[in-house]
Amino acid sequence: MDFFNQEGDKAAEADSWRFRTERDHAREQGSKYREVRAREPRRCTPGEIREACKPYAQEEVRGSCSNRATNRRAVRPRNWPPSREANAASGSR
Repeated sequence: MDFFNQEGDKAAEADSWRFRTERDHAREQGSKYREVRAREPRRCTPGEIREACKPYAQEEVRGSCSNRATNRRAVRPRNWPPSREANAASGSR
Protein backbone atom coordinates (compact mmCIF):
# COMPACT_ATOMS: atom_id res chain seq x y z
CA MET A 1 0.00 0.00 0.00
CA ASP A 2 1.39 3.43 -0.91
CA PHE A 3 0.66 6.71 0.86
CA PHE A 4 0.89 10.10 -0.87
CA ASN A 5 1.03 13.68 0.44
CA GLN A 6 -1.14 16.59 -0.72
CA GLU A 7 1.13 17.26 -3.72
CA GLY A 8 0.89 13.65 -4.90
CA ASP A 9 4.44 12.72 -3.84
CA LYS A 10 4.86 9.23 -2.42
CA ALA A 11 5.36 9.70 1.32
CA ALA A 12 5.41 6.10 2.56
CA GLU A 13 4.71 2.51 1.67
CA ALA A 14 3.59 -0.39 3.83
CA ASP A 15 3.09 -4.13 3.61
CA SER A 16 0.03 -5.82 5.05
CA TRP A 17 0.49 -9.23 6.70
CA ARG A 18 -2.33 -11.57 7.63
CA PHE A 19 -2.38 -15.10 8.95
CA ARG A 20 -5.58 -17.05 8.51
CA THR A 21 -6.31 -20.06 10.65
CA GLU A 22 -9.37 -22.08 11.45
CA ARG A 23 -10.64 -20.89 14.82
CA ASP A 24 -11.68 -24.28 16.13
CA HIS A 25 -8.36 -25.83 15.17
CA ALA A 26 -6.36 -22.97 16.68
CA ARG A 27 -8.37 -23.11 19.90
CA GLU A 28 -7.87 -26.88 20.24
CA GLN A 29 -4.18 -26.83 19.42
CA GLY A 30 -3.21 -23.54 21.01
CA SER A 31 -1.53 -23.50 24.38
CA LYS A 32 -0.45 -19.85 24.46
CA TYR A 33 -2.86 -18.82 27.23
CA ARG A 34 -3.44 -22.16 28.97
CA GLU A 35 -1.47 -21.16 32.09
CA VAL A 36 -3.06 -17.73 32.22
CA ARG A 37 -6.58 -19.14 32.05
CA ALA A 38 -5.77 -21.63 34.83
CA ARG A 39 -4.77 -18.89 37.31
CA GLU A 40 -7.13 -16.95 39.51
CA PRO A 41 -7.47 -13.27 38.50
CA ARG A 42 -5.13 -10.96 40.41
CA ARG A 43 -6.94 -8.48 42.64
CA CYS A 44 -5.18 -5.21 43.47
CA THR A 45 -5.51 -3.63 46.88
CA PRO A 46 -6.59 0.03 47.09
CA GLY A 47 -2.99 0.89 48.10
CA GLU A 48 -1.58 -0.84 45.00
CA ILE A 49 -4.02 1.06 42.81
CA ARG A 50 -2.99 4.36 44.45
CA GLU A 51 0.69 3.55 43.83
CA ALA A 52 -0.01 2.68 40.20
CA CYS A 53 -1.88 5.97 39.70
CA LYS A 54 0.83 8.21 41.21
CA PRO A 55 2.92 8.64 38.03
CA TYR A 56 -0.18 9.70 36.10
CA ALA A 57 -1.12 12.27 38.75
CA GLN A 58 2.42 13.69 38.57
CA GLU A 59 2.46 13.99 34.76
CA GLU A 60 3.23 17.43 33.40
CA VAL A 61 0.68 18.70 30.92
CA ARG A 62 2.51 19.83 27.79
CA GLY A 63 1.31 21.16 24.48
CA SER A 64 -2.23 22.03 23.51
CA CYS A 65 -5.01 21.45 25.98
CA SER A 66 -8.50 21.20 24.49
CA ASN A 67 -10.37 22.27 27.63
CA ARG A 68 -8.26 24.49 29.85
CA ALA A 69 -11.21 25.37 32.08
CA THR A 70 -11.29 21.83 33.47
CA ASN A 71 -7.51 21.43 33.55
CA ARG A 72 -6.14 23.53 36.39
CA ARG A 73 -2.48 22.63 35.82
CA ALA A 74 -0.25 25.04 33.91
CA VAL A 75 0.29 24.16 30.28
CA ARG A 76 3.84 24.56 29.00
CA PRO A 77 4.18 24.47 25.20
CA ARG A 78 6.20 21.71 23.62
CA ASN A 79 9.05 23.18 21.59
CA TRP A 80 10.69 20.81 19.14
CA PRO A 81 14.22 21.47 17.93
CA PRO A 82 14.44 22.39 14.23
CA SER A 83 15.03 19.46 11.90
CA ARG A 84 18.15 19.09 9.76
CA GLU A 85 15.99 19.73 6.71
CA ALA A 86 14.68 23.01 8.16
CA ASN A 87 18.22 24.10 9.04
CA ALA A 88 19.45 23.25 5.55
CA ALA A 89 16.61 25.21 3.97
CA SER A 90 17.31 28.28 6.12
CA GLY A 91 21.09 28.03 5.72
CA SER A 92 21.75 27.62 9.46
CA ARG A 93 23.36 24.68 11.28
